Amino acid sequence: MEVPQPEKEQEQEQEQAPVVGQENTTLLTLQKDVVEDVEEEEDESVVADDDFIAVKDEGEEAEEDTTTDVPKQNLFKKGRRSIQKQNALRRGLTGNFFDLWKAYSGYTKLPGNRDPFPRTEEAWRRQIMIQPRVIRGIQRYAMQNSLSEDVATARVSAMLMQMMARFSSPVARSFEYIMMKSVKRLFTGVYIDKQGIDKIKELEAEGYAVVLMPTHKSHIDYIVMSLMCFMFSIPLPYVAAGANLNVPIVGSLFKNAGAFFIRRQFGVDPVYAVLFETYVEQILRDGCVMEFFIEGGRSRSGKVLRPKMGMLSVIANAVIHKQVKDVYLMPVAISYDKVIEDSSYSKELFGAQKQPETLSGMVQSAKFFKHKFGRVDVNFGTPVSIEQFLIEQKIRKTRKKVSKHDVQTRRMIQALSYRVLYECNRVTVARPTALVATVLLTHSGRGVGISALRKKVDDLRMEISSRGGMVSGFKSDKDEPLSTMTIIEDAIGVLGPLVKSQKTKLEPFYIPKRRLELTFYKNTIIHWFVSEAIVAIALYAALKPALPYSPYYYSTDFTFSPTSTTPTATTPTTTTITPTTLVSPSPTASFSAEAPKHDNLLSVKKDVLLEHVKFVSQLLKLEFIYKPSPDISENFDMTVTQMQTRGILTIGPNDEVTITRTEYAKERFLFLCALLWPYIDSYWLILNTTRSLLPNSVVEENNFLVRTRTFGFIMYYDGELNYLEAISAEPLQNALNLFAEWRVTRHERVFQSKVATLKLRGAYTDERKLNGLIDRIGRYRRDTWRGLQDRLGEGIGHESEAELGKKRFPR
Repeated sequence: MEVPQPEKEQEQEQEQAPVVGQENTTLLTLQKDVVEDVEEEEDESVVADDDFIAVKDEGEEAEEDTTTDVPKQNLFKKGRRSIQKQNALRRGLTGNFFDLWKAYSGYTKLPGNRDPFPRTEEAWRRQIMIQPRVIRGIQRYAMQNSLSEDVATARVSAMLMQMMARFSSPVARSFEYIMMKSVKRLFTGVYIDKQGIDKIKELEAEGYAVVLMPTHKSHIDYIVMSLMCFMFSIPLPYVAAGANLNVPIVGSLFKNAGAFFIRRQFGVDPVYAVLFETYVEQILRDGCVMEFFIEGGRSRSGKVLRPKMGMLSVIANAVIHKQVKDVYLMPVAISYDKVIEDSSYSKELFGAQKQPETLSGMVQSAKFFKHKFGRVDVNFGTPVSIEQFLIEQKIRKTRKKVSKHDVQTRRMIQALSYRVLYECNRVTVARPTALVATVLLTHSGRGVGISALRKKVDDLRMEISSRGGMVSGFKSDKDEPLSTMTIIEDAIGVLGPLVKSQKTKLEPFYIPKRRLELTFYKNTIIHWFVSEAIVAIALYAALKPALPYSPYYYSTDFTFSPTSTTPTATTPTTTTITPTTLVSPSPTASFSAEAPKHDNLLSVKKDVLLEHVKFVSQLLKLEFIYKPSPDISENFDMTVTQMQTRGILTIGPNDEVTITRTEYAKERFLFLCALLWPYIDSYWLILNTTRSLLPNSVVEENNFLVRTRTFGFIMYYDGELNYLEAISAEPLQNALNLFAEWRVTRHERVFQSKVATLKLRGAYTDERKLNGLIDRIGRYRRDTWRGLQDRLGEGIGHESEAELGKKRFPR
């Protein structure tokens, strides 16, 4: 479900640096009951309808494999043994009875004796309509549209009723029953964090408004969240939904189950904005549970998206002005073995038009609800009190209303949004499908043999656990360890056509067949390695031999000031270059021109490496959620120290950093680099395509992206681009946005049109300056075979990254 935001504000990015190391949580599992004595030879064509709730109050410390699966106790175990020996069809019919019984007789007792289906819409409508600011809005609306005040009041009242949610017991219970059956047919289990459930109940019992803020990767997200509240007697949430879902039948169903519909953009309709803000405040004032997706829309890439802060601004403003005493934001991470939309996501990322989001589309994606999507994990982060966060940020309660001109408050809301998303990343569970996809995509060969795959999956599992991450799926429902081979086979079975199996006389090999779809699952765990990957790729660039044949690389460089994230051009410098010269990321940086040696390996000064890290962090800041931090140097030092402790890096007596001389260090270093190389290729590809705009050409932005993908395919098959996933729409769009922020390009919207144009800006109409930036970014790329030939082969010709691009991107 896409969630619109009431305000489209320009978001100011703060310099962030990533960090690792978190805690595990106890899990409560919500899954299919497995009857102990049922024969294994069961008719798979008949889907058992046993309910799927199991409870575990206290977590057990994980064994050496550090997975988080825990023993389960069936909630409906009593009364079920009598049907254990029945045939599958009869069990299915009996299971349907239990589903009906739970849907229509359960969910009756809520904390504080609250009504499970409150009918508050009419009372709330009357309260909202007499608010002074709403009355003023009605008066302005009447004047703008030349209406009498009575007519304007009636229209505004109808507008409010169209927005508001309402709860109907028959509709909500029927919705729960249908969705429960659907989810059970789609997934083998839904695992819920028990400690998070208890915390929500505790806050709700104390009278605080709780706002659930889940990650958004699938249409199933809001269904899982509603079912979770229903099954564990948490008040059904008021869910912010896009007006595009308010369609006949489906819209009414959602509205009666707690959804309130809001426009994607408010435009120049001030009365609508006032109604929306007042309605949200009313929900919070009554201590209700609310839910919205801070990312706005579903993530097509698997990564957590940058926050949309319009809704959060309204909530924070309510606390600032004491409309409510406090609001607790509950970060929620929803992890999937496989999402039902992965094929449609792949098409969109390759440039296909986004299709309207409808329930019928979800059903079609589900392929008639066959079991093949694995399981779902729902985990909760540490709840964030807005009141306490305001105190920490030193925001006074008497501040003016949040607006785009209130810089301090906007920065506070931005910091709050990143803190929530960072918490979501921290508690995201690594599923076996994500481990397998990551190994396949970061392996240097065309495919991975089963023995190597098993070793790499085990290694990756331990790497994530050592960083504080949670890995699930390595234990059975009876808490018995499962073999890695079993886990891999199950994961490949879930991934299905995304992975190709190739049998050989020695052992089977597995080949990533659909790289872009596999990237989705890789990206769900990439956040655990981003900090180290940035350091690794920066060191890779620093240790590359200098490019004496490049006429552009030293013509222009960039430096970053501590208070600005926008690169500024510096004056050209001249350097005597030898094959061992290290390239400084800034002409003003102090470093040794001669690469120091450490154990016969090239090394780089730590301060020089930091300059590279700053550049890469800024280059990829739209891709990842870093840990909010006022000083990147502190997190840089911590990350380098951790990499030294793990045996990846060695730091010499004079702060010289090099790769440790072990096979493990080399393997880990290349793995970390491989995580980011596709993104570097995307940014390099976009910048190379801008060469076609020299010197002053103007092109429609959509046509420019089509041109970029076309050139990308050509370069990939010609061996000049390493990763097909570099052509993905999301990083290409992020690259465009970044270069516009860096004032490399200018984006302009045609008057009264959705068409946007693109052209080079200012000094970057100079080919030499543009080529300088292309070379700078290209230095962080993985060398292609073609590139190595061009640079090392005799008589082939030596070309810079910009020269390589000239072949495909002529002026």
